[in-house]
Amino acid sequence: LHCPDIPFWVLHHTRITCLNSSGYRPHWMGRHLGSAAVLLIISVAACHGSNYYDEDEDIVHSPHPAVAVSSMFSDGNSTSFSLGESVTVLVAIHNEAGSRLTMNGLKAHIHNPKKYRIYIQNLTTKSIDTPIESGIAQTFFYKFRPHPDLHPISYRLTLEASYNIDESTYQNTFFNGTIDLYDTPIEFNVRFILQASIAVIGVIIGVLAFSTLSKGKGSSSQRSSKPRETSLTDWVGVHNTKPSGKKSKK
Repeated sequence: LHCPDIPFWVLHHTRITCLNSSGYRPHWMGRHLGSAAVLLIISVAACHGSNYYDEDEDIVHSPHPAVAVSSMFSDGNSTSFSLGESVTVLVAIHNEAGSRLTMNGLKAHIHNPKKYRIYIQNLTTKSIDTPIESGIAQTFFYKFRPHPDLHPISYRLTLEASYNIDESTYQNTFFNGTIDLYDTPIEFNVRFILQASIAVIGVIIGVLAFSTLSKGKGSSSQRSSKPRETSLTDWVGVHNTKPSGKKSKK
């Protein structure tokens, strides 16, 4: 069952499971209900009066045969999206119904890939309220964002457009297919890496230069401060040397 304004209720034997926008959360009803028929009545009653469309309108959940809706994702027709990143869809509405069409809005859902009735995330609902005359085509932009906490696996995505023609409301599901969600890759700032590399190289050069200068100063100071040693042989030799000279003859 699809109740856009309240949590989704899924029948499962004799208990009800409440699905929120980020996944599944079991909710026990406090007392055991006897049959699935009673649960169905309660679920229908919960959905009554809380529909996406106005109660006064003649709601038709099928598309109008003379209205064509097409779409294209901003990055082409790729169906791989990054978790937590916005996705832009270009939606084209072509009215050939012979009457004015009033565009109500666009919405999307992410479903369990194997169980279509299980809603994983209700995406943004965009209200438009724009008239489109017969024979005219008009385009709209729609953005949605997969929740970053979803698992990076495959899901089913549905995109829907709702519109009024002659006081009746119609709905086109213009995309219903499998999408792949993946984790956002780590982005590296090339400029930051270059600056950091230059800084590291500068620090290394500075350390090497300082180390070289320190060694040079240390060796020279050791040489200058070392006292000159004079051997005893040198001292005796100097003091025992007699001046050599010829005696002058008178």
